[in-house]
Amino acid sequence: MYESNYRLGDCDAFALAAHHLTGWPIYKVSEKEGKDAWHWLVKSPGGAYYDAEGAKDSDEILAEHEFEELPPPSMFLSNINELRNYRSDTVERSKLAENEAKRVLKL
Repeated sequence: MYESNYRLGDCDAFALAAHHLTGWPIYKVSEKEGKDAWHWLVKSPGGAYYDAEGAKDSDEILAEHEFEELPPPSMFLSNINELRNYRSDTVERSKLAENEAKRVLKL
């Protein structure tokens, strides 16, 4: 998988790999709780959110996912089972994402 894949559709695999490596909680961006995710990421103990592009704050993440035709996004604490069930191959793809997660998280 190429690095850009984790920015364009494989954010779930990146988030799961980052969670496995760090134990950091998983968050999702969606229009409201219980709805499908628009984006997956993890939150560090210092409060920064991480996706394949590195550390971001919540305002930056939400701004990236605001679209005129959709309700404004929110961030919700998720759980590992919800992420694993997001796509049938998330767990398998997360193993491929581990090297990229190590690079981004500087592990």
